[in-house]
Amino acid sequence: MAKDQVQFIKEELGELIKELDLVDKKVYDTQLKNAKNQNKLIYDVLVNKNAFKIEDLLSQLAKKYTVKSELNPEPMLPEIKKFPLKYCLQNAIIPIGESETEIEFGICIPNSLNVLKNLSIMIGKKTSAKFIPPDYIFEAILQKHIHTKVNVTKSDLIEDEKIETTDNDQPKKIELELEEAEDNLGYKKDEEIELKVPETEPPIIELNLPDEENKVIEKKEPNEVKKEIEKETEQIVADITGDVVSVVDKMLSEAVIDGTSDVHIEKFKDFAQIRFRNGGTLLAQSQYKSFIEKNYNAVIARIKILANLDIAERRLPQDGKISYIANDDTEVDFRISILPTSLGERVVIRILNSSSLAVTISAIGFTKNQEKEFISAVSAPQGMVLVTGPTGSGKSTTLYGAMNFLNQPDVNILTAEDPVEYTMAGISQVQIKEDIGLTFASALRSFLRQDPEIILVGEIRDAETADIASKAALTGHLVLSTLHTNSAVGAISRLVNMGLPAYLVSSALAAVIAQRLVRVNCESCKIEIKKDTAEVKDFIKSYNISATAKLMKGKGCKVCNQTGYKGRMGVHEVLTISPEIEVAITENKSDQEIIEIAKKNSFMSLAESAVRFVEDGTLSVEEYLRVIPQDD
Repeated sequence: MAKDQVQFIKEELGELIKELDLVDKKVYDTQLKNAKNQNKLIYDVLVNKNAFKIEDLLSQLAKKYTVKSELNPEPMLPEIKKFPLKYCLQNAIIPIGESETEIEFGICIPNSLNVLKNLSIMIGKKTSAKFIPPDYIFEAILQKHIHTKVNVTKSDLIEDEKIETTDNDQPKKIELELEEAEDNLGYKKDEEIELKVPETEPPIIELNLPDEENKVIEKKEPNEVKKEIEKETEQIVADITGDVVSVVDKMLSEAVIDGTSDVHIEKFKDFAQIRFRNGGTLLAQSQYKSFIEKNYNAVIARIKILANLDIAERRLPQDGKISYIANDDTEVDFRISILPTSLGERVVIRILNSSSLAVTISAIGFTKNQEKEFISAVSAPQGMVLVTGPTGSGKSTTLYGAMNFLNQPDVNILTAEDPVEYTMAGISQVQIKEDIGLTFASALRSFLRQDPEIILVGEIRDAETADIASKAALTGHLVLSTLHTNSAVGAISRLVNMGLPAYLVSSALAAVIAQRLVRVNCESCKIEIKKDTAEVKDFIKSYNISATAKLMKGKGCKVCNQTGYKGRMGVHEVLTISPEIEVAITENKSDQEIIEIAKKNSFMSLAESAVRFVEDGTLSVEEYLRVIPQDD
């Protein structure tokens, strides 16, 4: 096993030498052929040929990963009881320095950096790394011990036997804990690990019985709870093997490459699973089913470590963020949400791909007339433009399209978001933190003193925010925001119900855009459907579908994972606040009356806007009826 480990490291080093251009490409290719012919590793061949300098390799690695390097380290054994040296050797890291609060480790490949977070938890100290010559690592792994300047030829933590004196001065052999460890981390499962756990009072559990019988059935001291959590956490950390690290990395990378928007990791009574939301549909990933069922807690802990969350906390929800580079070099951010359930923690990972920032207004999915009205609204020097719809309807994408259109060097743009999902060049973005009093309303007040032309408010949630936003729109600012309503006209009554005077709404509001995301029929397997069913007949009659229109539906194939759908598109309605509609709002006209006025100016509802996609075969009748609200 030790030789296999050294071979793996040398293979990694061979790839790094090529990647870092330490050897001329022609020389590298020639020596690679020689290595294959001699059944040797390219790293060994290049070392024997003196084709590169070790100091150059360490210097380049240190520069790339912002980690220091050292040519002549001094391997040492930390004075820590039951130090997991076996775990270190298995993961190609060796201790080379120690202070009261930190241990420094020597590494020779970047993969070892991932190990240090887990190790920090195990030893209860901070960890840092330096790239050191690989020979130090190879010798430690193959000899299963660390040489030091004080000539420690074999660690007391690694030797097979240890002599101990009894009362009768008779030596006896004792079994070494690390050699008989039941896991591969180098320490026993019942070993104590110092973890910082909040000493909270455990809940009192009561039976649902009549008052005279209702009694406490369990109450544990804080220290007992702490020890239980420590023991459970220790076991979870022990389960984070190399396989868990590699499978989690593979799963995340696969999700990014596949264009997945969300990853769900969840546990139920009889099984656990991983699901990807792709094109709006959640699909179980059967290739991970067996692994996730066996390693569920370890996978959750690995994700917590990547997101810098508390792995010992399993009773409260947690949120975090991970910056990640997939195997195809795509850079994304993961927004992590962890929710404790009765059967274990549930994780949802939102994948935030910065390519979403490049969206243009023309790519949003408007009709020509809708696009013209939208551009006119966001090009105005002042006024409030709202985008409405349920969660997951693409409101943020529409706003980012507007921001890309408006973002110019001579324009001051401020945003208040919760959370800030993407960082946009040339725009000042504020993260809302309600727990410290930084709300949308307070951010808006400060914005008005920052001389902005354009203000983006992530969401209008309350009357105070609505009031400040509308007044800002009246005083020379363009305000963009979102609102949760089912239709564009519904935003008007929502603002009035929040407490805004009707005259203020009519004066401030410039346009409202309502939208939905619908799944598109798969081009590879879509087929024409029959029109003789009652549901289809009613649909054709209700929307005056042409008799010659071919209604299509995806049958399901490998391209679309048997769903019948491939990709999504936006469907919109754009309500421009004309002078006639302003009067209607001021006079408290009903939503239906306002719609009738809007239709005289070519207003197209969501239902009418989506029908054209059914007629041209892009949208199925089932998807239309599932997503699109029907006109009254």
